[in-house]
Amino acid sequence: MAAQESIFAGLIPTVADITNNLPSLQFESALTDGEKPLLVLRARSHALTVCACAQAAYLVAILNEARQLVVELQTPVSRHSRSSRLLHQAPPRNPVRVGIIGGGRLGGQLAQALLTYGDVEPHEMVISTRRPEILVKLEEQGVTCLYDNRRVAASCDVLFLCCLPSQLNVVAEDIKGRIAAHCTVYSFVIGVPLPRFKQIFRFSNVLKPELSWRDDGQASWDVSKDVCSCLEDSRVASLTCPLPPQPDECLIRTGEKWAELAVYIFLNMCSDLQLSWEQSLDLANTVILGQTSTHPAAAAFSTENFTKNIANPAATAIASSAVVFFIENFTKNIANPASPFPRFDLSLVTENDTPLTRCLKENQGVRNLFCKKYVSIFDKFYYWKGIKQVKQKKQ
Repeated sequence: MAAQESIFAGLIPTVADITNNLPSLQFESALTDGEKPLLVLRARSHALTVCACAQAAYLVAILNEARQLVVELQTPVSRHSRSSRLLHQAPPRNPVRVGIIGGGRLGGQLAQALLTYGDVEPHEMVISTRRPEILVKLEEQGVTCLYDNRRVAASCDVLFLCCLPSQLNVVAEDIKGRIAAHCTVYSFVIGVPLPRFKQIFRFSNVLKPELSWRDDGQASWDVSKDVCSCLEDSRVASLTCPLPPQPDECLIRTGEKWAELAVYIFLNMCSDLQLSWEQSLDLANTVILGQTSTHPAAAAFSTENFTKNIANPAATAIASSAVVFFIENFTKNIANPASPFPRFDLSLVTENDTPLTRCLKENQGVRNLFCKKYVSIFDKFYYWKGIKQVKQKKQ
């Protein structure tokens, strides 16, 4: 049998390529000598897509997990109810409503990643694309696919933009003023700086991931697998983490501001759910860091990670006066345990250091727990998939 290839050279075994030793059938056979050096662009595009979809799926997964925990606390199922035990009564679902604008290669793979790993049900997702007929498989799964940017923007909690830069102005005109105030816009559109994005959309609750490729001439990536298949291995998932345990091994590097923004998006959602700041911190430590009452973590988020210590001259400076006011307002609210966090402006968090910046950079315990929980999001699906396969065999 031909030698097995790997997604990362020497790391992850995969099914052997059936075109091995058959050069005339391989993709590269049609390329000229001048075109072959460009093959790295194919690998880079695929790797960037895998990383981008993995991080988006993680974000939606933790938001869904938190919302479900809140529902279970508010509507607990009686342990003493015989009917509840027999029927496995579950609390109602309060999911994150997901919208995607752009149904091309990235939009389609993102949708599959969210359905697979993000705990998103098909009826909880709406995709707007100029060619909805090409998304037949997603429609067969129950996803609503149409061409109505306004409807999608007005009906979701997290909106993913997967359109081309040339289409951004048209999309902005369609949805400007229709995005809900609590919505998070997750933009994959390249070449458009955040200030320009805020200007044309008149919206500041935006996350733009910053991804870069390690171009050392030795990078190897298997482009034969789709996004969900690539993430089957936990080592691949860990290498897409924005706070990886071994950054030097990552072919794709993410700006560490991404993890910080994910935490603030999480806290904004907690405020929208009317949770106090104490409840929000407990939920963040449970969902983001994996801390539980029976397994308390060695590291955890605290109020100091989200406040500015004005009396301490060594505290991280916040350049914008609006941010200083915002943080001071937040500090004042902490005196009342029942008060929620104020809403954090994601654009200001992106452009300035916050108290959380130093925590995520220097606290190795928090970084390790963040990465562990990140990887578990992808492991969890395949754990349950394995159980289902075993049950099917027994039947």
